[in-house]
This record gives sequence, C-alpha cells and structure tokens, in this order.
Amino acid sequence: MSIIDQIEVIDPCDVRIKSSIEDNATIIKISNENDKTLEFTISFPIIDFSHFWYSANNGDDSLPNLWTEPINISTNFSLPIFVFFDEQGNSQLTVALSETTRKVCASIGVHEESASIKMTFSFPDGIDRDVLKVYLNDCEQPFYKSVVKSRDWLYSQGKYSHLPSNSAAYKSVYSTWYSYHQALNQDSIVEQVQQFADYHIETLILDDGWQTDDNSRRYAYAGDWEIAESKFPNMVTHINNIQQNNIKYLVWITLPYVGEKSAAFSRFSDKFLYFDDYQKAGILDPRYREVRQYLVNTILNLVRKLHLNGLKIDFIDSFRSASHNINSKMDIANLDDSINVLLSDIVKVLLDYDPEFLIEFREDYIGPNMTQYCNIIRVKDCPHDYNKNRVGLTNIRLLCPSVAPHSDMITFNLKDSLESISLQFLNCLYGVIQLSVDLLKLSKEQREVIQHWMLYQDENREVIFNGNFAALNPHLGFDVVSVGNLSKRIISCYQVNRVIELKKEWMADSIDVINATLCNDLILSGNDFIGKCFKYTSYDLRGLVVETGEIEIEEIQKIKVPACGRIEIKQI
Repeated sequence: MSIIDQIEVIDPCDVRIKSSIEDNATIIKISNENDKTLEFTISFPIIDFSHFWYSANNGDDSLPNLWTEPINISTNFSLPIFVFFDEQGNSQLTVALSETTRKVCASIGVHEESASIKMTFSFPDGIDRDVLKVYLNDCEQPFYKSVVKSRDWLYSQGKYSHLPSNSAAYKSVYSTWYSYHQALNQDSIVEQVQQFADYHIETLILDDGWQTDDNSRRYAYAGDWEIAESKFPNMVTHINNIQQNNIKYLVWITLPYVGEKSAAFSRFSDKFLYFDDYQKAGILDPRYREVRQYLVNTILNLVRKLHLNGLKIDFIDSFRSASHNINSKMDIANLDDSINVLLSDIVKVLLDYDPEFLIEFREDYIGPNMTQYCNIIRVKDCPHDYNKNRVGLTNIRLLCPSVAPHSDMITFNLKDSLESISLQFLNCLYGVIQLSVDLLKLSKEQREVIQHWMLYQDENREVIFNGNFAALNPHLGFDVVSVGNLSKRIISCYQVNRVIELKKEWMADSIDVINATLCNDLILSGNDFIGKCFKYTSYDLRGLVVETGEIEIEEIQKIKVPACGRIEIKQI
C-alpha cells in the first residue's frame, strides 16, 4: 500500500475536498465554503523515509517535532514544496501547495502516538484563488527529480512571467563586499578591475558602502541613496570608465530600509512595518502608494544618474509584518500583494530603461512570484562556507529554472592551502562564481589556481548552465553533482571514499570527473561499461597534466586523481 493510499485529510466541516490524478501525482482540491480562515491537516505513516526538506531549512533535514516552530512561507520567503526522503536520497513523498502569494503557515512534525507525520496548513490571509490545490507524489525517485517535478507543477498553477534571457547574468562576477565591506573607495575599485581579464570576470557589483561615510555595517543612513562623495568624488565618470572595458556595473541597494539618520526617515516614520533596532532603520510598508512611488522613483533616478547596468536588491525578505493593521491611507490592504505590485513596478521601469538590465535577488526570496522580477538569484551570505554555497546553489538550480544561479561571494584566508582555496571554487562550479578577495594580494600560486578554475567554468559555461543537472544525496549535502549532454559530462565528487557510479544516462563523448576532496584518488563504478576501454588524462588543481593513459572499466576501482584535480575520460 502506497503512502498516498494511507493519507488522511483532517478538515473542518465547511471545507469541500475533491481529488484527481495528474501526471502520476494525486491532486487534492480544497475550497472554502465560508469566510473562516482555511485550515486543514494531512496525516501519513512514517514508512521508508527518515529526512525532511524544504528550501529554507538551513541544512537541517531531520524529521521535525510537532512542537517545532511553524514554517511561515510568503510571497517573498521560500515556497511551499516539502519532501520526505530516505537514506539513499530517494523521495518517498513530495507535498506542494498551489498557494504562492498569500502567507502559508505549516506546522509539520512527528505524531508519536501514531508513528505518523502530521502537516497542518493554515492561511491567515486567506488564499489567492477560490480553490487550493495540494500536490502529493509518492513515486520513489531521486530527490532532485521529485523537486523538479513538483516545481514544474507549482509553476503551472499560476500565470508567472519571467524576465527575458540574459547571457550577461551568467558571466563571472567580482563583488566588493567581503573584500572591503563598507570601507571602499573609487581608486581601490579601479585597481581590482584592472585584474578582471586574468580571471574572466565581466561584471562588477559595488556593494554596501558607496552611499555612506559610516562603516559600522548598519543602515542608519540607508534610504536616500545619495553618493558618498568622500569615497566616490566623480562616480559617474568612474562607472563610465569601467564600462568602457566591457564590464557590467551593478550597485547594491537595500530596498526596505530607511535609516534613522536619513532624510527620508521623518517623511515615512508613520509608514513603517516595524523598526529594526539593530540596523537602526525602519522597514517601509509598501501597502502605501506613497512608499511604492518613492522607491520606484528613487531607484530609477539612481540608475539613470549613474548609467547602471544592474542592481543588487537586498533584504526583500525583510518586508514582513507582526500585525495586520490596516488604515484608510493604504491603497493595498494585503502586504504580499503590495510587495508584488512594488516589485512589478520597479522591474517595469528598469526594463524600460534597459531591456538587458541585471537584477540580483538572493535566498530566501526564491518563489515563483519573486523569479518574475529578477534574472539572478544568489546564495545567501555564507562567508568561507563552501558547503553551504554548494547546497544553496543546488537548491536554486532545482527551484528557480528561469534565473542564473549565483554563488555567495567566494572569500578565503590568504594563508590557507591551495587545496582548500580550490574547494571554494569547486563547490561553486555549478553556479556563476562571484569572487570577493583582494586580487592584488594573491600569491602567484593562488592566482594560478583561481585562474584555472575560473577559466574552466568559462570554457564549459554552455554545458554547466544548459546541460541536464543532477544532484545526489541531499542529506549528505549533495555529495555528487553532475551536469552534461551527449557531448560533455562533468561529475564532481565532494565526499572522500564515495563511489561514483558512471550511469548510462550520464555517458558522453567526453567526461570530466572532478575530485573535489583532499584525497588523491577517486572510486569509480561502471556496471554498464565493464570491460570497455577509455583514454584518460588527469590534471592537478592548476590544470597541469599529471598523467595520460588508458583504463579498462571494472565493476569498482580506485584511480589516482590529484586532490582538487580532475580526470578526463573518453571512450576508445
């Protein structure tokens, strides 16, 4: 008996339920018969699964308890897809909801008495459509395939648009954040840009600090978006000079914050969702037309003044409210609706200004509504943590098909080993690399390693971002990741002593197997290719040839590959 056959829907008497089968998934349709807040529970036995995932779980895939804090999903935070999977990384049950605009409160946990999972969903602001659909898929399949199928279903439930495809969104980036934080200036940026060609970097993001002389890393001066002339005495000329070198120039802004020391603070002091004491700034309430108009006009004026190629728009997930207070001065009552109107208005004026305009968002505002307003989504801040970068990039690739997935900015201790520095790049290989170190301070050996892997991604950009993507074992941080087509396949192993299966579906004319570990060997298994001969070339972490030869595939075999290097194999 399947899990779905044992699912119990516990609902109030005023809810009407229908079910159907669509593409091997069960779809439950729930309609509310009155104006009461919709709430329902589904329950199913804990059979053959031991892990639970949703996009904002921060790496914790353990089964939750019923007393765990509810998961709150909104238009600008996460999305309603939930996966229960086993120790082999196979999904046993995937649950998704069609509601992506209104707030979803999900209380999910183990019910001890019945050895089951109870998922209680409530919708405090109602639902965006007359009928809520619940997607249930209990086909045993690799986790990544179950996520993609549920994502495709979710996107099919709404009329979501996307920004036009933009090849510039897939070019490597230099960000000033970890290099300088707020202590940046015009001359130091120019010095970094002069190194870009050596690293195949074509985009610059000027992060926080350009708009203030305050380097405290808080937002007391945010909101006016005036240039700090002590740091950028002639910013328009500065930007133009850099753009003349075919470098795209983006600037950071924090959309909701208005700092207590900004000129805008007194104007909008009665139009805040809340005040952030730590950041010393208020969070604007976009339910007011005046707030939306101010943000749209301020952003457009900034872009026009500086002739920008794009914006890094930060903290959109800070638009949240602890109350539902509504007054007559608001022209939009629902916060989620107002966020979508604001972002839609911003995108319209930016694309009217430049159809190729770049807009970067980040985790966790990654749902179907949010991907309408950006062409880049970056992994949320995880400085030095390449494992989080790998997991975040994988999540973005699985959930956000229309945008360029970007790593959080790579940074590292300049005294670290070449192997550990290589791991920073290898864990970001399947997303657009953003780099944020002082390029002038790198040693010759460090430059060689970084240049090699930046060049490798640049040369393989087509297959990396357009090939068939697979990521195995979410409970192990996706320890094997692969992408490819019939001509080229790239497989990366991130776990020592992990057996890498050369799957028939992964075969290509040329296969690169990357040893993203600190050991000097890989273990291959090729049941479908036993006895077949391949030519191979192994490379070290600088891209230098170490060995060439021929290899006959066995059922399982250990081969020498330098730590943080790769082996290229081609069938004879």
